[in-house]
Amino acid sequence: LRTDGIWIVADLLKGRGHHRVESFIHFHPRVRVHAVGGGREAGETARQRSWQIEFGGKTYSLVTYGEGEFNLFESWYSEEFGKREGSKVLRWTWEGSFPKGMAYAFVPEGASAPRIVLDPSGELIEIDGHRLSFH
Repeated sequence: LRTDGIWIVADLLKGRGHHRVESFIHFHPRVRVHAVGGGREAGETARQRSWQIEFGGKTYSLVTYGEGEFNLFESWYSEEFGKREGSKVLRWTWEGSFPKGMAYAFVPEGASAPRIVLDPSGELIEIDGHRLSFH
C-alpha cells in the first residue's frame, strides 16, 4: 500500500491458538540502517518504533507498528553465484495468540508518519482514518 510517497506493508495474521511469528526485512548492502531512540505509543494496541534508512542519497524513517521484539543483524546478499556481500536484516519476532496485526511504513525524510491502528480481530487496518478490510 502506498500513499503520498509513503510505503506501508501490513501483515494481518488470522487463525487460532498460540504462535511464534517472525517477519524479516532484508536490506541491500548499500542501505544503511540505524535504530532511532525508544518507542512511543502509536495507537490502542500498537507500539511504534523507528529506524533510519539511508540509500540513494535519501533518508527515510522505517516506522514499525505492533508488539514484539526487533533485532538488527548482519546477513549476506548474493547478486550472483559465488559472490556475496554483507548486508543488514531487521527481524521482527512476536509470540502470542492469533489474530494479530503487524505493519511498517517507509516514510521520506520530512514527512509525517501515518497513524496506523491494527484491529485486534485481524479483519482491518486503519491508516490516517481510512479503513481497509482484509476478508
